[in-house]
Amino acid sequence: MDIYKLLRNSVQAKLNKVRLYGSDCNWLSQKIYEETQKQISVSTLKRFFGLIKSNHNPSKYTLDTLAEFVGFKDWNDFYACYGEVKLTDTEEDQWELLKRRMMQVTRTSLDSLKQKTKYNNQKFIFRRPLLDRFEKFETSNTPATLFIAPDGYGKSTLMIQLVEKYFLQGNEKFENDIVCLIDGEIFFNLYSKNSNIDLINQLLKFEVDSSRHFYFHKYPEKRKGRIWLIIDDVDDVFFEQKRYAQLVDNIMHIMMVDDGGWFKVLLTCRPENLDVFVQKLYKNPIRRSFWFDVAFTYEKNIDAINFPLFSSDEIYSLLKLQNAESKYKDIFSRYKDVLEIISHPYSFSLFIHKFRQNDNISEIILLNHFIKTRIFSHPFLEEKLLLLKRFVTLCKKGRETTFVDKNQLLSVPELVPAYDQLISEGIFYEYLIPTDTIDLKIMICFAQKTILEYIIFRTWTEDVLFSTDLFFKIIEYYRGNRLMQCSMTKFFVKMAMQNNELELVKEINTKLLECEAYSKTDLDVSECISISLSTLNEMLDHNSK
Repeated sequence: MDIYKLLRNSVQAKLNKVRLYGSDCNWLSQKIYEETQKQISVSTLKRFFGLIKSNHNPSKYTLDTLAEFVGFKDWNDFYACYGEVKLTDTEEDQWELLKRRMMQVTRTSLDSLKQKTKYNNQKFIFRRPLLDRFEKFETSNTPATLFIAPDGYGKSTLMIQLVEKYFLQGNEKFENDIVCLIDGEIFFNLYSKNSNIDLINQLLKFEVDSSRHFYFHKYPEKRKGRIWLIIDDVDDVFFEQKRYAQLVDNIMHIMMVDDGGWFKVLLTCRPENLDVFVQKLYKNPIRRSFWFDVAFTYEKNIDAINFPLFSSDEIYSLLKLQNAESKYKDIFSRYKDVLEIISHPYSFSLFIHKFRQNDNISEIILLNHFIKTRIFSHPFLEEKLLLLKRFVTLCKKGRETTFVDKNQLLSVPELVPAYDQLISEGIFYEYLIPTDTIDLKIMICFAQKTILEYIIFRTWTEDVLFSTDLFFKIIEYYRGNRLMQCSMTKFFVKMAMQNNELELVKEINTKLLECEAYSKTDLDVSECISISLSTLNEMLDHNSK
């Protein structure tokens, strides 16, 4: 790549701009002066960025100033870092050159992750269990670890926090370490702008004897600390399984060069894409010892997740940061089932968004908002609607099971993209069950029971009169399945209260009391009625207040 283009890209990356316009150059000229105390005219900047035609190369002064602006000593320092320079044991301070070079990639990735997550350090908490796990990994002799979770669990937020806390805030223990943070989703954008960074090249085509990483292995006296390779969403680099498998293989080859804990690899990925790692380790079991605190044996995808959901204490802390702690007691007292939903980080953000619009949040309002935003949304809206309809039909509205056979669910090929999205977002998860033959069945479940139950409840109320007859029809349908029977009737009562159908509520109340008198011997119906009455009374008490 043209070395001048690399410098232009570095300036644009620092400014978080894809391209510069003429009006930007006025602002940029002032910003350069503020940081370097050196002046570059607006017209010079326009020529350098190709906004004004020029037949001359930029002056040494311009190059020195721009190189200093992006974090280098001068143009020679920048060129030594990015130019085609052959590594030798006599080169000056390769560690510091590599450190600055990697920082350019890291800052670009940080900007990308912050935009995607809408990260605000004033509104996000440091999650102690995850920080503890990182610190234990950092002090171990193990070269690699994985944080595994579906989309929306906060993996990217954690990577932002770890890099800023340990590598960018003058942490003495990490001050000599080199960090290369890569946002997997923009890997090829990073590669196009930094194609001659050998560590990034090694991810695509591993050649041990040509890597700068191998150089520091060969000359350990040149090392000043550790090298950290951090890839967020490593499974987003390649969608093609074969190329993704090669990437994983290359990462493992890079790890094998380490012989003393000076090279660390931290990756995040979704559970459904962990199989590639499992296959590699099955072929070479000794590599299992390279991984810190990662269980590569699991029956269900959901079992591979090592990223905890929010605890009740964390939810309270987050609500406090949002000036919404008064909602805490209300959530616990009225909508205990909501806690299961908002313990999911992305769902919590939806809750906060909805709360700002309407502080009278109910479980039904939140569930409707959750399903509309996370499930019944683009892309693949129509396919997802059909997919969930097929799921509910195959499991017979949850009367006997709450899982379905993947082959039956996806017998229509057009539904596969919608299914893949629901898997990656953690709505669905897969697990294997043995059969009478040597084959295995892949079964599909919902990750959050409450979401499935509410979707099933909505199918009961589609194009049907909301009435006491429907209420008792539901009770009868789930005879023999007390859990689903109680869940459906609780939703019925809450929906009636949500819609202010007080006469219907009173009628249900009267009939429930009548039923209670003669259903003591029917345990299924009796328990359901007892819970429904309790739910109904709670809702009536709250409404009266």
